[in-house]
Amino acid sequence: MSRIDAAFAGLRARHERALIPYFVAGDPSLEVTARLIEEADARGADVIEIGLPFSDPLADGPTIQRAAVRALERGTSLYRLLPVLAGVSGRIRAPLVVMTYFNPRNAALSISFSIPFTVSSSGTS
Repeated sequence: MSRIDAAFAGLRARHERALIPYFVAGDPSLEVTARLIEEADARGADVIEIGLPFSDPLADGPTIQRAAVRALERGTSLYRLLPVLAGVSGRIRAPLVVMTYFNPRNAALSISFSIPFTVSSSGTS
């Protein structure tokens, strides 16, 4: 069972709803993103969703679109985000989920991309 499955199974057993905060990676910086993840976990987040910024986020609303633009202007990328997630995953309880569009993931896969998208201290899921 993955950490995400375990989180939802526990919630179902307790008849509770999930708290799943969402942060755009790199807004305002990757260092702050790491601190936001840790704080969300400390305050009881069940799962933490991290949005990988994309240059054409048509499916997102204006707030997330502006955050993505700011993050991209600061150089946020999947390759810069993964070490941040690996660094915090061992210090938090909540599983991390990376949300991305298909285009950046597809482009990364086409250049020998072999890093899993779910990073945890106990392995990948």
